[in-house]
Amino acid sequence: STGKVSFANFALFFGTPTLLAGALATANIPIPTEALSFSVSVFSIFAALLFSSQIAVYGFFRRQRREPEGAIDKRLWQEDLDDLRDFLSEVNSNISYLILISCIGLAAFLVMYIASISVRVETAIFHG
Repeated sequence: STGKVSFANFALFFGTPTLLAGALATANIPIPTEALSFSVSVFSIFAALLFSSQIAVYGFFRRQRREPEGAIDKRLWQEDLDDLRDFLSEVNSNISYLILISCIGLAAFLVMYIASISVRVETAIFHG
C-alpha cells in the first residue's frame, strides 16, 4: 500500500455504482421483488462469510510464534514478524471495509424489498 488515494479506484468503486443507480432511478426502472429478495440473501451470506474470514485472520494474527535461537535469526525473524503484522493489518482493514459495504448494501436492499412489499399490501388492503 502506498498510502495514496487513487482517483481511478475511487471513480471505479464509488462513481460507477452511483452513476448506475442514478441512471436507473432517473429512468424509473423498477427492480423486481425477486431480485431484491435475492440481493438480501446474497449480501447476508457475503457479510457472514467476510466476518468469519475476519475472525480467522484475527486468530492467525494472535497465534504465538516461536523465536529463533541465534541473534541474526532473531533480527530476521522480527522483521518477518513485523511484515506479517503489517500484511494482516491491511487484510483486516480490507475485510472490515467489505463488511461495511455489505451491511450498507444489505440495509438498502432490505429497505427496498420492504417498501415494494408494503406497496402491494396497501394495494391489496385498500383496492382489494
